[in-house]
Amino acid sequence: MNEFWKIDRYKEYWQAPVLNEDWAKLSFATPDWTYKCVVLLFKVQNASNVFMYMMRELFEQLRGTGVSNTMDDLLLAAPDKCFRATSTNETNGTTI
Repeated sequence: MNEFWKIDRYKEYWQAPVLNEDWAKLSFATPDWTYKCVVLLFKVQNASNVFMYMMRELFEQLRGTGVSNTMDDLLLAAPDKCFRATSTNETNGTTI
């Protein structure tokens, strides 16, 4: 029997770095200051697609081992219950 765990990566949208050459595309000015975004903004139209692509590339080497991602979630399958993963978001720091 397979067991599945879901680790929600919603907060990591804010930690995905933006390339230096793309900072100008995400900059804006107010009467007081000019701002540049150095991490991916959640309200950018294709932020979820960019994040999903980044996660897919990150876990490419684990394809076929029971690790996959959908939108902002990381899905882990453990057929023999010996897979270990730590997520402070979902498990309060315990190993599942």
